[in-house]
Amino acid sequence: MNPMKIACLGPEFTFSEEALSLYLPNATRVPIANIAPEKLPRIFAERTDVEAVLVPVFNNNKNNAGRGGSPFAEIYADIISLNLYVTGAYRHSVRWCAASHSQLNEADVLCTMHQGPKQCGTWIRNNLRGLPVQALQSTSEAMLLASKARNAVALGSERAANNYGVPVRALGIEDNSDNATWFFLLQKEFVVPQDGSHTLIVASLAGQALADLPTTVNLRARWESGIWEFIEVRGPSSSEETKGAVAVLAKYRGMARIIGCYKDEPEEWK
Repeated sequence: MNPMKIACLGPEFTFSEEALSLYLPNATRVPIANIAPEKLPRIFAERTDVEAVLVPVFNNNKNNAGRGGSPFAEIYADIISLNLYVTGAYRHSVRWCAASHSQLNEADVLCTMHQGPKQCGTWIRNNLRGLPVQALQSTSEAMLLASKARNAVALGSERAANNYGVPVRALGIEDNSDNATWFFLLQKEFVVPQDGSHTLIVASLAGQALADLPTTVNLRARWESGIWEFIEVRGPSSSEETKGAVAVLAKYRGMARIIGCYKDEPEEWK
């Protein structure tokens, strides 16, 4: 059997590509460069050369929007409108480093993608205050630039720094020591893994309010995004409890359906 071809945010050595290599090491990785993460589902839906895509759906840094907020709202909306299915969920610890061929006090420009200052703001203020910022599309591009410009300092992963031969000057510079990004694996068909122990349901926020689900439902998480509510329950999609939850949601909300099933991989959403 040929390895599954899975797309992710590229180029190589981004945090997204790192997550894919860690959680699905046997897959053939297809990094897609120079796009915003919220565009990934739509690009995947239009391509025929990949079987799945790994998309970021939540980061627990306090400077990022909550689960379901921008930019993740567009991703959730596209999952629904494009009839995509969640077949995997992964929590990836994101550890940032600062790398440069020069000492940090000799650097004359900071190369980073937009998430760098959001997730490493305290360290930047304490060590690189006032340094001009060159905004780039990815952490990989930041490291590539730092490999060519001696006095540039780049923010990204240690893996990327090592690949481009840029000395790491500081490691673990993220504000949140438990900094992590959650990813969904999306496919065009509903594939239920043999060890699928969590089910994701989507329901319209229209219709009657419904504060509580049936007591038989083992609720894990619920959140809103745009006009939708997402409900993650413990239990396979085929269980009577899960089917009962969908039926109740459909009765009160007018629309509810299962859009994913995956094993118990990610830690609690927090």
